[in-house]
Amino acid sequence: MISGFGHVNLGVSDIDKMVEFYTDVIGLTKAFELKNDEGNVFGVYMLLPDGNYIEFIKRAKVQEPPVSAFTAGHLCFEVEDINKAKEIIDGKGIEIIWGGMKLGKDKNWQIFINDPENNKIELMQMDPESPQRLGQAKMGFVK
Repeated sequence: MISGFGHVNLGVSDIDKMVEFYTDVIGLTKAFELKNDEGNVFGVYMLLPDGNYIEFIKRAKVQEPPVSAFTAGHLCFEVEDINKAKEIIDGKGIEIIWGGMKLGKDKNWQIFINDPENNKIELMQMDPESPQRLGQAKMGFVK
């Protein structure tokens, strides 16, 4: 039934701030905008390196304070070099949360940050012997 992954949707209050963060800090590319009949932007798709997307849609009603779209979760992006990712994050003045950089039980290095809408983001450097990488290899998805 399912042929692939479509996108993750995040409801946001400030699309421009989110696009700036995900472009300048995370390193994604703005793919395209969605506009209403009046020509106003109400959505933006951000392209991930593997061809998948994150979709930002402007909330109809602003929530105070902003509530994370993921009340019990996070987005995870794989990075090749966790130390370089940390340098970029530090250079942008963004706080690393949840105890700083650490080695997870899955053998992967990780850091967590918040985006401008308070969504949790994990940046993870995968170890070749991690269960994630071994599972990808078993299924024929090898990077």
